[in-house]
Amino acid sequence: MIKAESSTVIDRPTEEVFKYIATSFFENYPNWESAIVELEKTSQDPIGIGTTGRQLMNEGGWKAESTFQITDYEPEQKFSITGMSKPYFKNSYTFEPLDGSTKVTYIFEFSMDGVGRLFEPLIAGSAKKGSKEVVNNLKKLIEIH
Repeated sequence: MIKAESSTVIDRPTEEVFKYIATSFFENYPNWESAIVELEKTSQDPIGIGTTGRQLMNEGGWKAESTFQITDYEPEQKFSITGMSKPYFKNSYTFEPLDGSTKVTYIFEFSMDGVGRLFEPLIAGSAKKGSKEVVNNLKKLIEIH
């Protein structure tokens, strides 16, 4: 299992940061995750726990399609999506109010089966770099939004 974690402080209130990341996830996710080629909501329910989606990613020429479900949706506290197909992943965002700003912590977890596990050490460095990019992108996008 690969786990990468990064944090940043965004100079915006927690309500605004949560809205951009979680409430408007399907509109905004491709803005901060550059590997997203396609993203669609696949359930009709309002966004919240149980909402499902599909994404197609292109990471350095490696294409992967996956389905996911929102597994945490606690307004202004936590938001997570969890993969429902291989390879398994979980993207979690936690929100901590700080005098009008918000500390966002992003955690990426990823696991492969079988022979793929041999490549996890190689992927770990890329995952750490990617998690830093995510929080840096979020900071830029939300502060200019």
